[in-house]
Amino acid sequence: MSDNFVAASDGSLEEFKISSPNGKELDITDLIVEFNIYEKLSSPLLMAEVLILDAAALLSNLPLMGQEKITGNIRRGDDVKTVEFFTTTVEDVKNINDFTVQYTITLVEKAYYNNAVSLVSQAYTGPASEIITRITEDYLDVEIDADQTDGNYSVVIPNWNPYTAINWMTKRAKNSNNVPCVCYNTFRNGLQLKSLETLFNSEPVDTYFYNKRNDDTRVTQIGNAATGRESVQTASTMYQTTVTPTAEIIQRGGYSSRTVLVDIRNKSHEVFDFNYDEYFPSGVSLASTKVLSDNFKINDKTVSQYPTTVQRMFYHGSQSFGQSVSDYNGTVLDNVPFRQSYMNTLTNFQWKLGIKGRTDIQVGNTINITMVKNMIADENNPDEIIDERRSGKHLVTALRHQFVKGSYNIMLDCVRNAMESEI
Repeated sequence: MSDNFVAASDGSLEEFKISSPNGKELDITDLIVEFNIYEKLSSPLLMAEVLILDAAALLSNLPLMGQEKITGNIRRGDDVKTVEFFTTTVEDVKNINDFTVQYTITLVEKAYYNNAVSLVSQAYTGPASEIITRITEDYLDVEIDADQTDGNYSVVIPNWNPYTAINWMTKRAKNSNNVPCVCYNTFRNGLQLKSLETLFNSEPVDTYFYNKRNDDTRVTQIGNAATGRESVQTASTMYQTTVTPTAEIIQRGGYSSRTVLVDIRNKSHEVFDFNYDEYFPSGVSLASTKVLSDNFKINDKTVSQYPTTVQRMFYHGSQSFGQSVSDYNGTVLDNVPFRQSYMNTLTNFQWKLGIKGRTDIQVGNTINITMVKNMIADENNPDEIIDERRSGKHLVTALRHQFVKGSYNIMLDCVRNAMESEI
């Protein structure tokens, strides 16, 4: 174990170099003002950007043309992560003075360029997770950590680039409980295909508060180590961006929908009416109480009793590949309505947090948020101020790792589909 002390927001960039196709290589570590890496739960792409303050005429001397490779090490204590990105564009060029230029370079992984020069034109048979794994390995040259998905498909991918094919197959990826899967990319653990059940059931990485900073008296009472821990748990930024957009969720089929599957081979059809009130007790959730109240009614009927709010129609030929294999649309009744419900109800509560950087938080993790009521705290009953209904587990859906001159911070978006108790 290292004896080096690591402060809550320590994080440094080391040996960052840029190399051009003409063979030139320059160390740009001292030119970097800010370095950001972006993760999104809805995308298999890992993006980054670097803000450069250039007094070395890098733009003209390299020259910088959006075709370069950037490598370097990101250090936090004894943890060192080597990164490799490729430039795509140079944006926001500003002349600071006669000798200095500032600009932002957008960055992508090598897989982005593999995707740009590849087309998938191939038939596949197997679970969605197996098909996605084969595409990522064969065309993007990357490994993926994938949950096993339910069902077998026989599909033909018609000259699509790999990311398009992956996103297409992800729409049919679900586990045995009809819980949808998402495909996303992370800075430290790479490409992931995970069911929402796996993500919802994961242990929260930590608990965050907005107002847990302490004064000198508090330090004297509990000591520096404890206040240091509380500093880590204190969000520098915490605000709610969305609160229960009920009308939007209704219109997108989050609470009720009708899915029609037309069998063009047998000239028949099946109908499935999704009812959120009936499904919620058996489904998976980030909290125990659904947001949609049983007392909220439209024309004396609950929202879930209106299945034709959204109606989707799909076509397929049954048993075209035998009884054990489905075509792409063969399982939509067990897939599409549930996916739409999960994805839309996750927008019920959305938060943005700014926290101190750490190596164990990524998109797809869960964190606990502790909220307080709008009331004066009673020192004899400190728990009374905690808002139990709004506090609890949240899913991280977007994240920015921000490195600025020896400091590492994280800005993240997190969501929640339910509450801990009724209103």
